[in-house]
Amino acid sequence: MQRMREMETVVGVTKLIIPSELRGKIPSGFLRASELRLPVNFFCFCLACLALSGFDNRNAWTYFGGAIVSPLLATIYFLLFPFNPYRTPAAKFSGMYDQDERDEVCKRFAELMRSRAARRVLLTNSLILSVTLLLAMIAMSAFQDKPISWSVDSHSAAWILLLTLFSSLVLIPIFINSLIVWSLKNWNSLRS
Repeated sequence: MQRMREMETVVGVTKLIIPSELRGKIPSGFLRASELRLPVNFFCFCLACLALSGFDNRNAWTYFGGAIVSPLLATIYFLLFPFNPYRTPAAKFSGMYDQDERDEVCKRFAELMRSRAARRVLLTNSLILSVTLLLAMIAMSAFQDKPISWSVDSHSAAWILLLTLFSSLVLIPIFINSLIVWSLKNWNSLRS
């Protein structure tokens, strides 16, 4: 047990455990956001719900279609452009930009973020977020005093697209937090 304590550092609010090999090797902004993932994720989820509610647009396609599609769009983005914590503004701020090219441990951490297992985490989170957003939007529509509309014209189609894309953008921190936390939890079991 003492050896385990020597190998890990417990950080912050949610007791994020950082393997000893990774101490000082992850941009601090990501660690802080991951420590505060519950309020960060809740805030991002609420922003996504606000966006999908259409700021009083009351279009069912935004409410329900956007709830299903927006997490999938964020996931598709990360599948096409895998997340690398060392190529972000947070890394630049921490003085770790391109650290994965200079440090073998950072390189393995970045590779873990691109792994097949990380993609499964993204897809699982996407499905969970889609269902959760859909349930939230169903609840929101049930408490509206005006009925929602299923009609689509050129004006509402533009709003549906815009609000779905905005919802996808505000969900990105949730995916990043889940990848960071998952990578830290699985560092010792999945690294080669």
